[in-house]
Amino acid sequence: LVEWPLMSLIDGLVLPKFTLHDVAIWQHLLQGSHLRVMPTLESKEVFDAGAMTELAHALQQDLNNRVLVLRIGGNDLLSCLGLRRSKSYTLYQSPVGYVIAMLSGVMGAAGFSLTAPVCELINQPKLLQQELVLDIEHGLVGKTAIHPTQIPIIHQALQVNASDYQAARLILNDTAPAVFSHNGAMCEPATHERWARRILERAYWY
Repeated sequence: LVEWPLMSLIDGLVLPKFTLHDVAIWQHLLQGSHLRVMPTLESKEVFDAGAMTELAHALQQDLNNRVLVLRIGGNDLLSCLGLRRSKSYTLYQSPVGYVIAMLSGVMGAAGFSLTAPVCELINQPKLLQQELVLDIEHGLVGKTAIHPTQIPIIHQALQVNASDYQAARLILNDTAPAVFSHNGAMCEPATHERWARRILERAYWY
């Protein structure tokens, strides 16, 4: 595929069941290409925080400039446990909730963005909305859609509200004081700069 002339029309590849073993393989296969990658974390190793820390270091060294985002494969992670998601609760109320929080910390601290698992319950938009709120609270930057009707719900949830947008602009202002108050909350540019940049980027896309 890398050698196929029409690959110039493709931005990148989704890499399913991605593990530490695959890093060197893909680093070799993609040499000389323009392709970006979206590794999907969906195997039993993902439950191990130590293994994910090791994977983050390997990605930083060998594929850092190619990783667009890391995708969390919720259904496959539940399958590792012999489970299927509930029709009454969000994914965060299952064992995968721990995994999402852990990956948000381990991979987020390593500089990688994460995109959220699919909500396979097509006819439950309210549950999807609840899950999207938690996705955003965990710093996830997108969500896989399983059905076209989910797309506008996902896009709406990822829009930035006016208050956060104004706070982000104030935090990134060159004349901002070291600490100030906005809408009843403390703003500290030294601490909140990364958050503010992510808010403006979300506002740009959504």
